[in-house]
Amino acid sequence: MNSSSRPADVSTDLLWRRLAELEGVASRQSDLSHGDGGGTSGGMDRVWEKLAEHDKRFERVEAKLDRIDESVSAVKFWVVGTAFASFLGMGALVYSFGSYMSGTMSTALAAIQTVLAARPTETPSSPQQPTIIVVPQPGNPPQQTGNPVPPPQANQPPQ
Repeated sequence: MNSSSRPADVSTDLLWRRLAELEGVASRQSDLSHGDGGGTSGGMDRVWEKLAEHDKRFERVEAKLDRIDESVSAVKFWVVGTAFASFLGMGALVYSFGSYMSGTMSTALAAIQTVLAARPTETPSSPQQPTIIVVPQPGNPPQQTGNPVPPPQANQPPQ
């Protein structure tokens, strides 16, 4: 079809382009010649060569994927092993901290019990009176306040 026979409608423009593409595909398919049945026809040898190249590439990709799979499984094993070892380490720390706290608490309780056992049972009912110490100053004779009490003697009768 030529461009003068089709309408200029925008909505049908896409349909006309598709039709032109299909006509081009049909003309390319008619270029293949038919053989006598003893081999492939037209450009099929080239297609088989491309398929063989793609098979080789796919084999290389599959080999790489196998190596990647082995590497990933090794990494998974390492991660799981590290997580398990970390879990065991944390458990050991918690257990040792509990043992430490238990020993510390029992030692502290024993010390408190010892202090309580050594303390006197009676406490004074009245507070102790302060002791007054008089320090003489240089140059002043000591002053006596009141009458001193003589020390008791064994042979004197009480007055």
